[in-house]
Amino acid sequence: MSPRWATVAGYGLYFYPAERHRRPHVDVRRGTEHATVDVLTGEVLAGELPPAVLRAVQELLARYREEAVRAFNETLEHRFPGPLDQKQEGDK
Repeated sequence: MSPRWATVAGYGLYFYPAERHRRPHVDVRRGTEHATVDVLTGEVLAGELPPAVLRAVQELLARYREEAVRAFNETLEHRFPGPLDQKQEGDK
């Protein structure tokens, strides 16, 4: 499993380097719950999430869209940029 990029409402957000396509997306997981969310639109591509969790993920992606796209692309190149919270701490 790829390192966690962010956590929202107890769900981990992950990017994977072995993706077959390059549409920016993030896997959102907690236990056996899982969904794939488009980074650019916030649309659920697969699976499902509770509505409040989906809104929180969409808000995070809207706020950090540029960072999410960069993390997705760098992960595909096997250069995971580190968790978002490290970036946020560096911005303080």
